[in-house]
Amino acid sequence: MSQQINLFNPIFLQQEKQFSALTMAQGLAIIAVAVLAFAGYSTWQSTQVANEAKVAAAQLKAAQDNLVKMVDQTKPIAPNKAIEDDIARTESRLRADEQILAFVQTGDFRSGRSYAGFLRAFSNRAMPGVWLTRVALGDGGNDIAIDGRALQANLVPAYIRSLKGEPAFAGKSFGSLVLRAPAPEAAGKPADAAARAAPPRYIEFSMNSSEASTK
Repeated sequence: MSQQINLFNPIFLQQEKQFSALTMAQGLAIIAVAVLAFAGYSTWQSTQVANEAKVAAAQLKAAQDNLVKMVDQTKPIAPNKAIEDDIARTESRLRADEQILAFVQTGDFRSGRSYAGFLRAFSNRAMPGVWLTRVALGDGGNDIAIDGRALQANLVPAYIRSLKGEPAFAGKSFGSLVLRAPAPEAAGKPADAAARAAPPRYIEFSMNSSEASTK
């Protein structure tokens, strides 16, 4: 007599694992937190990139403005005709003054003396009561003619002696000296006869060097 033995045991069957609702909810929550965190990081990073882009754009704009200013500064300025004319006239006057100064300082005197020496002598020997109205220098400084006025006649010889103390007049002598009363029109036009009879307040004099007087 045979006997069948049932060796099947349910515990040996592969059982499928099933997640519970709580486990699935926790998993979904973790996924949601991760997604939110990534989205927040992405938003923050985008904001940083946008701010950096704004700063770079502002710097580029400032650099462009500076470049435009530099280009404008290097542009040639249109000449001002009035200023150019003033400069030309000033330079012309300067050249003329330099020529006059050079001639006064050096002159063409064969003796080596210049006009400046004679003018300096007149300046150094200025005398109260005596003033000059004309000075003529010629022939290398040998010919000298002086016209002037004096309050008193005796001041003229004193003035001549004073001039001879200057180096420019060393060795010079005046061979001609003329004293005269001023002409009526030079003395003024008096208002009445009494004033017309009054003597003039100064005398006129003219003197020439010996060389000039002989010529």
